[in-house]
Amino acid sequence: MKKKAFIELVSYAVVGGVCTGFNLLLYWALIKIQVPYLIANSVSYVLAVLLNFVLNKQVVFKSDDGEVIKPLVKFIITRVGMLAFDNVCLWVAVDCLKCAPMISKIVLSFLEIMGTFIINKVWVFKTK
Repeated sequence: MKKKAFIELVSYAVVGGVCTGFNLLLYWALIKIQVPYLIANSVSYVLAVLLNFVLNKQVVFKSDDGEVIKPLVKFIITRVGMLAFDNVCLWVAVDCLKCAPMISKIVLSFLEIMGTFIINKVWVFKTK
């Protein structure tokens, strides 16, 4: 693995960890104040996505080409798809399989991190 690719992967893992931690902490706080779990998931997800876009653009993929709208739209499309995936899987885990909401959210977070790295790398922040 090239040094640049390794640094990018490590940076993505750190940023992903920070954003996932933020997402999980906010989800937990909302659940604790009796916000329904799907609403809590959606709110925490949207706020974490905004943080994630800024950090990925600036820190991970170093996309400083001045372009904001195009990658932001791609990022939002990706994240809306992931939110739908997350909510469906969370619903299946919690309502159908009777798993704990927090454990389900943690497991799904790891799947999302892997999927979004690939999509961000090859589509959202693709460099020429």
